[in-house]
Amino acid sequence: MGVRVWGLALAVLASVCGCTGGVGELPKASKEFTGAQPFDVLKGEEMGMLDHARLWAHARCMADAGYPQVSKAGLTEPRDAFDYLKIGPGGGKAGWPSEEIARAKGFGADQDPPPAKIVSSDPAYDALLVSCEDKAWKALGDDAKTTYDQYHDLVVNKVVVEYHQLLPRDDYHLYNLKAAECLEEAGFPAAGKNSTLERPSDYGVTAGGYAGPDPEDWRPQQKPGTVQVGPKPAKRVYVPTERESDLAVAFHKCNTKLGRIKFINATELEAQQKIITKYKSQLAAYDTPLESLAHKATTLTTPT
Repeated sequence: MGVRVWGLALAVLASVCGCTGGVGELPKASKEFTGAQPFDVLKGEEMGMLDHARLWAHARCMADAGYPQVSKAGLTEPRDAFDYLKIGPGGGKAGWPSEEIARAKGFGADQDPPPAKIVSSDPAYDALLVSCEDKAWKALGDDAKTTYDQYHDLVVNKVVVEYHQLLPRDDYHLYNLKAAECLEEAGFPAAGKNSTLERPSDYGVTAGGYAGPDPEDWRPQQKPGTVQVGPKPAKRVYVPTERESDLAVAFHKCNTKLGRIKFINATELEAQQKIITKYKSQLAAYDTPLESLAHKATTLTTPT
């Protein structure tokens, strides 16, 4: 993971460079962001638990067949499958929660350790990966995979797609122009007409990097018939450059001055409510099945 890419950050604005002067009055949010989010009704935690249990059962199947490497590589903890849709407060997709965090992290974010890397040179292992995938789903129930896939499709390909279509892009564009103008006044002009204005390099600023080894650097000596597990990765801490931190602080101050984050959060909240209202009955039909499957998944993965 490199520098953070803002989902609603400054878009490609060829007109930014010296031409932001004519922006009129900025639109105001119709509602205040309170922290309560309509997307909280999505069964992200249940979907995350199902995915975790599927991986657990898959590793168990491989180990039972004589391949413990997947288990040795480790599993990540269950996580909300739709956490990426969460709004703010003043952070996440649109900015930083505070000046202190902006200075400490710049445009980057720490990386939680993934499972260790596995490199296979064993065709039998590779074939078993596929058959154990089917067995893993069946361990959760005959309808587990179908329910998971259908709900994922409903949320990702309908709810989320239409949600993004409801966002006021033209209004965001006006805020982006003002934010770019504010950053230029703070000493951070865009580096060129093709700047995306999403990365430090777009302002002529050198980005930082991660402390510690990159797990992708592990290169085992591949031998036919072997399955090798790499070293267990550690959490990687992002360290910004001093100038990157200064840019992030300036960006945070411009966001605060303009009320940009407040506007983005409020309009996202309004769009969430509209789309959840539209799909309320379709989403609710999966509540009980997913809760039941998540309970079974928790039971399956709990040590006895």
